[in-house]
Amino acid sequence: MRSITIILVKLINYKLAMQALNISWLNLQRTGCRDSSRLLRSITSRSRKGENTLA
Repeated sequence: MRSITIILVKLINYKLAMQALNISWLNLQRTGCRDSSRLLRSITSRSRKGENTLA
């Protein structure tokens, strides 16, 4: 009986974790365009600076 309750608890925790992941993924997709473009810009600017310092 105890093992069944442990499995149930694990399943519930897993479902809750997946829901949280889905919510964060949806938020990422919603704001992802702006954030990723900002990230890309910062990375490209850093690489340009790195190239300048190497040269």
